[in-house]
Amino acid sequence: GIRNADHLRRRAEAGYARKVTEANLDICKRNHWIYSMSQCHRVLADLSADAGQQEEARESYDQALKFARSTSNRLVLIESLLGRGQWYGKIMKDSAAASSDLNEALEYARAGGYRLYEANIRIGLAWAYLTAGNNDKGRSEAEYALQMSQEMDYYWGIVDAKEVLAKLDER
Repeated sequence: GIRNADHLRRRAEAGYARKVTEANLDICKRNHWIYSMSQCHRVLADLSADAGQQEEARESYDQALKFARSTSNRLVLIESLLGRGQWYGKIMKDSAAASSDLNEALEYARAGGYRLYEANIRIGLAWAYLTAGNNDKGRSEAEYALQMSQEMDYYWGIVDAKEVLAKLDER
């Protein structure tokens, strides 16, 4: 359900993604599936951020991270840090907070060999650098993420890296 909701969100089907996620969250609460509750809160945060509801996004990202830190599941922790870090950098324009979350996530991703996550984290870092006015570092991270994504044939990584690079080209 979580992956499906993420996919629906990326395809601009936010209403359906929210319904799926809220239903998943109810199931997770009943069964005390803490790591899945974290993932649900992260998707709800992403949906709120996309809708311009930044206070709701903040609350959901904080909940996701709280639950993620209470489990031993590194992937859930990476996802929570990545989601909040991207939000801080791209939407909230807080490069320091973004860098903190994203660099922590990058350590975990690289240690575990999670290359898809690493590509996404580097895209988040590119946004954080862009926000901070460090276009050279932003371009470097985005180009590296694009190269990684192309090597893995990772569609969303390619799309997202090209988005950051296009923004940098405008400057």
